[in-house]
Amino acid sequence: MLQTRVIPPAEGAYQYPLLIKRLLMSGARYEKTREIVYRDKLRYTYPTLIERVARLANVLTAAGVKAGDTVAVMDWDSHRYLECMFAIPMIGAVIHTINVRLSPEQILYTMNHAEDRFVLVNSEFVGLYQAIAGQLTTVDKTLLLTDGDEKTADLPNLVGEYETLLAAASTHYTFEDFDEHSVATTFYTTGTTGNPKGVYFTHRQLVLHTIGVATIMAASTACVCWAPTMCTCPSRRCFTSTPGACHMWRPCSASSRSTPAATTRNTWWSCGAKRRSRSPLCADHPADAAQRQGRPGCGFWRVENRDWRQCPQPLAV
Repeated sequence: MLQTRVIPPAEGAYQYPLLIKRLLMSGARYEKTREIVYRDKLRYTYPTLIERVARLANVLTAAGVKAGDTVAVMDWDSHRYLECMFAIPMIGAVIHTINVRLSPEQILYTMNHAEDRFVLVNSEFVGLYQAIAGQLTTVDKTLLLTDGDEKTADLPNLVGEYETLLAAASTHYTFEDFDEHSVATTFYTTGTTGNPKGVYFTHRQLVLHTIGVATIMAASTACVCWAPTMCTCPSRRCFTSTPGACHMWRPCSASSRSTPAATTRNTWWSCGAKRRSRSPLCADHPADAAQRQGRPGCGFWRVENRDWRQCPQPLAV
């Protein structure tokens, strides 16, 4: 390594680590009234998000989750997933975003390989979890996630139901600093050439990625526009580098122009201009046709159950 002149920091100087808890700051600071929308079931603002993240952190630590543990999530893209994507890494644990599209055998493999200790299970996946529970080697406890009225399920070592536990938890939690190179997330490939392969992101990587995306979006004059509510999917399943599409961590990014998440199961938002990838999310859709016919293609479209539909008028940045 090249030897250069390094001036050591002053004694007592704060060494600012790039941790994802920093990404929550701008949301409450600049967009207090912006809403985070989950389907037609729930709406809340950034200050409420921060409170719910603190509540979840208290629930997890009370259940025995410690720094370095891996906490798995089996859920659809929801407000709960968004809260987990912050709370779990912010207490020093690692979130394993389980790919529920894998076969039960592959899901079992990824959970054992990741050494999951705690699993949050959506009620729709209880049967799937029960089928592999007996072969899991490291899981200690489970927690139920549900949109329904039934608040219990036949899960081994069930701690309780998500909303019930959050309602009883404190809204205050002291999130301590730690090494920015700590692993924050882990997930697995689809295993098309053998067993799924594990991938991870550190806190530093996620923060730098968020700042980079926010800078590009704020500075671009090509066609950067936002719908009033926009999808921010907190799982790697819909992570893409497409301008205007779903980006992990954008809801609380450094840009004050960030928009809230409308995380839904069947709705995806995508900007119709200057896409640089041809992922399934960005297949040839009406905005492309509009561009080819000489009309502006800078409108938001959404995919609902595989059908493109024009969205409300977007807001220009």
